[in-house]
Formats: sequence, structure tokens, C-alpha cells
Amino acid sequence: KVPAALLGVYEALQEVLWHSEAGPLATPVDPEADGLAHYRVLVAQPMDLGTVAARVVSGGYANPQEVREDVALVFKNCLLYNGPDHE
Repeated sequence: KVPAALLGVYEALQEVLWHSEAGPLATPVDPEADGLAHYRVLVAQPMDLGTVAARVVSGGYANPQEVREDVALVFKNCLLYNGPDHE
């Protein structure tokens, strides 16, 4: 069950996860399966939106700010690994 204080951010995450282009951000990166040998060298703290959503449901966040920080980490990691010009 989603805590009432996090219901809005959870619903927003669900909408993003249902987007047709959310696939690469929806699940954890598997460096071996994805052929990204240097991923763990560059990305010290992996995060994905599916994990964020699961943590919301399991009570892993105390407030919306903590959720926001992990969502920001998803995009920070993406930019760190792929660079700002990657689509």
C-alpha cells in the first residue's frame, strides 16, 4: 500500500513508467547483459524508476523529497554514462 504522503509521486511515477519510451529507465541496468562493461566504473549508485516505485510501495521513503532525490539520480546516472548529447 502506498503511503498517503507519497500517493502523488507514486501516481506520477506510474505515468512515466507506462510511457512508451520509459523502457531504458524502468529496470536496473544489467552491465553484463547490456554489454556495458564500464557502467559500474562510472556509475557508483545505480537507480531506476521501477526500483523507485517499488520502494515507494514498500515504505522505503519517508517523504516525497527522498523520492525526488532518487528520481534525480536516475537521470544523473543516465547523463553521466551516456553524456548530454545522447538521445
